[in-house]
Amino acid sequence: MASRMAAQKRKGNIIILDGIPKAIWLDKSLTKELHLSHRSKRINIMFRSAFYRMIDTLPTEIANEIKQSQTFDGNITISIHGCRHLFADYLLRRFEGDVFRAIRRHFAHSSKNVMNFTLAYIRNKIAPIERRRCEIAYTKELIKRMVGDVNHTMFTGNSVEYVRKYLNKFSWKTPEELDFLLDEWLNDEDEGLERIVPHSYGFCLLFKNRIKQAKCLDKQGVAKVDRGDSQTCVGSGCANLGVDADSHLATLEQIKVTHENILASINNKGGLMSLLKSNNNIRFKRSSRTIQVINTLEAQLGISQG
Repeated sequence: MASRMAAQKRKGNIIILDGIPKAIWLDKSLTKELHLSHRSKRINIMFRSAFYRMIDTLPTEIANEIKQSQTFDGNITISIHGCRHLFADYLLRRFEGDVFRAIRRHFAHSSKNVMNFTLAYIRNKIAPIERRRCEIAYTKELIKRMVGDVNHTMFTGNSVEYVRKYLNKFSWKTPEELDFLLDEWLNDEDEGLERIVPHSYGFCLLFKNRIKQAKCLDKQGVAKVDRGDSQTCVGSGCANLGVDADSHLATLEQIKVTHENILASINNKGGLMSLLKSNNNIRFKRSSRTIQVINTLEAQLGISQG
């Protein structure tokens, strides 16, 4: 360990380990002025220099291929900001995770309207045709995990039940046969995948023949899946909601506690909120419905109600 620590050096802003450039150090004097044009150019030059020094340690054929992939019309395209986008792409690949919160935490955006800022950051990052290819690939992975959940303790929700019922109509013996089946299904013009969108409380798995069942339809009949919220997706019991126990239960529990507190305030006879108690009161009905839906989801996963 001591010899390894001794082999690590810092040359300017480049970290060198055992004679090989491993990282670039962005100290406060640089990062706090990152928005300045001349400073950004300086950092990118340093970053590209470190990048090329690292790939030069690879076999010549591989190094040349990487260099060629990082140029466009003879110009080097790699940059610090590009790596931020790369990290966002990595998070987007984890569809059932809390993507937006992770991006906000990592990038430490301080905009007053953080959610809109984050959406603006990741929106339209890839062309529609590339997004389509990615979403189908990710949906295949997700469905395979549902298939492996034989005891139904990891996935639940209306969209998950739809997937299970659909697959029950078929049989396969090998992973290749399942791949073929999923490719045929997800690319079908009538019943195939429309969109898959992640949320902190679940994922929207929308198939073309189930668009009309979406709770986020606008007046033109378009499902606004990117604008989903817990009330629309969970509280309404949307037919396209899916839940992964590992990723979403914590957020669902937080949502349930919030609505339980609302009901407790309404049921408090000495409080002003008690004036709102009525079977016709929208807030009362929404909170009751949301709690009921979450309890049902937890029960389907075999989680006892405390």
